[in-house]
Amino acid sequence: MRYRFSENEQFNYEILLALGATWQQGADVGEVLTAASAATDGDAETWVSTWATLARAVRARAEKCAAHGRTVSARDAYLRAAGYFGTALVAVDGCADPEARLAELFPAHRDCFDRFAAAWDPPAERVAIPYEGITLPGYLISPPGRSGAVPTVIVNNGSDGPLSAAWTLLGAPAVARGYRAPLFDGPASSPCSSSTASPSVPTGNTSSPPSWTF
Repeated sequence: MRYRFSENEQFNYEILLALGATWQQGADVGEVLTAASAATDGDAETWVSTWATLARAVRARAEKCAAHGRTVSARDAYLRAAGYFGTALVAVDGCADPEARLAELFPAHRDCFDRFAAAWDPPAERVAIPYEGITLPGYLISPPGRSGAVPTVIVNNGSDGPLSAAWTLLGAPAVARGYRAPLFDGPASSPCSSSTASPSVPTGNTSSPPSWTF
């Protein structure tokens, strides 16, 4: 028997994706199910508001943990908050003012992921990857206790997905197995594309940049 969390295909998929992030501390089952039950089926405004409210609450928890020196709890909460902001973003196109919602939520998503990445051991390195006259923002995340040459797995989010999802689905498992993982936003695969991507690049499903120096 297949259980559906929402009759809306996109929302149901996003809830399943959020639940799937729990194995790498990218979500909490109770938090996800509470938000999923509060979001009105198929209503973009309610979806965005519900997940953004959850994200802000978890971000506040992360800030409190950081202030008390609870670095692991803060790091994990920042990752969850980044993921929930990312989940909110999937429905901004259905809101009355999508650009305003995007401008509000994407920086919050990125700030939380920045804080998670900075709390990683060792701290992630911020990178800017040249691509056809623009730069693709990203992070180089390494496994703890490794130096010198380290095998690398390039993680491309795709599917309009946030970097938090790329981390929990691909980056974290790779780093746990001793790989270095560069994560980056593709030329049109995330909300950052509205300000950085070339209009000649219609989708995020393009090839990776031609050269890497990691």
